[in-house]
Amino acid sequence: MALCSLALVPNYGQSSRNQVTLKVAFTDLEPKGQLLIAVYNSAKSMESDAAEAAIARQKVEAKAGATASFGLHPGRYAIMVVHDVNGNGKLDKNMLGIPKEPIGVSNGLKSKLRRPTFAECSFDLSAPGKTVTLQLERF
Repeated sequence: MALCSLALVPNYGQSSRNQVTLKVAFTDLEPKGQLLIAVYNSAKSMESDAAEAAIARQKVEAKAGATASFGLHPGRYAIMVVHDVNGNGKLDKNMLGIPKEPIGVSNGLKSKLRRPTFAECSFDLSAPGKTVTLQLERF
């Protein structure tokens, strides 16, 4: 199984002391474009779309999947991902505002016709770290 991997992305504005690793794995990706990955550490950051914990862009080159790793302090986090298939750096939507590209969120939350809340898709990250697998879906 071929995997692309993303280098460790530090927690913004905080020291690396006491950090643990959050690994995010993706499966069944179309081998083109990029993943836009946002890790949120609060409801406020998620509502304002300001990923205060970490953000990353990962090129998708292998059909089998990709992984990303983040060095974060223990706490509560939520992940939102867009598979930017055409590589334009944003989530493309149709005339009704429905995503045209695959998206995914943590906790296996299935899409609804609204943005998920932090409470719905957040999880605890503690030592020694955690691996979260996301299945992206199209509408």
